Parts: sequence; C-alpha cells; structure tokens
Amino acid sequence: MPDIEEIVEKEEVVDEVVDESKDVEKEEDVCDDIPVYFKSFIDKHLKDLTQIYINERREKKMYGILLLEGNLKDEKMDVGFLPEINIEPDMLKGFKSRNVNGRIMHIMCHDVEKLDKHYVIERVL
Repeated sequence: MPDIEEIVEKEEVVDEVVDESKDVEKEEDVCDDIPVYFKSFIDKHLKDLTQIYINERREKKMYGILLLEGNLKDEKMDVGFLPEINIEPDMLKGFKSRNVNGRIMHIMCHDVEKLDKHYVIERVL
C-alpha cells in the first residue's frame, strides 16, 4: 500500500486527486442505512474533508479513518481523524483489505442519538 506522501507528493496533486473523484462513482456505502444528513454533509464538504484526511495522515505518518460525529437535532457535525493505533484490530484489517491501492478514504459516521450505530462510507481519493 503506498504511503500518503506518495499519493500527495506535490501540492497540486491534492487538487487533482479531489477533482478526479468527481469522475468516479460518488460513494460506496458499506452500510445501507446511513442517515441522509451524513451523505449531504460529505457531498457538500468533500474537498475539505479530503484535505483534513490527507493532512492528518501526513502529520501522523500512519493510516487512519475520518470520523464524523453528528447530531441532527442540534444540527452539529464534529470532524476528526482516528489513527490506526486507536482502531480495533479486526476493524482495521477490514478497512485495509478494502483499500488495496491506498486510494480509498474511509469515513466512519456516528450519530450521537444512536450510540450503538456506526456507518462507514468509502470515497476514492
């Protein structure tokens, strides 16, 4: 799997990668029942979320996933990066097995009103 620095060696590559994702199928939802407000937030802020993901991976020098914690009632969304050292091993293995070319950004969505539910979205970098 290529390191994130190989994917984004130059600043202009970041913009190309984001622009290329428009030509690819928008999303592959690992869960079918993802709330619409998560999908809408991701679609509206995809470029910024991609930048956060790339910058965090570069800074932490490790794989990880983007974490969205949403609250529809309060219309609030918190964005963070969960490095691989904080991901349960079996879950991490699953994420990495679906990311064979290193070009997939995994986004885990969590609704604070549904503590036991997590949703995963994949986006092509």
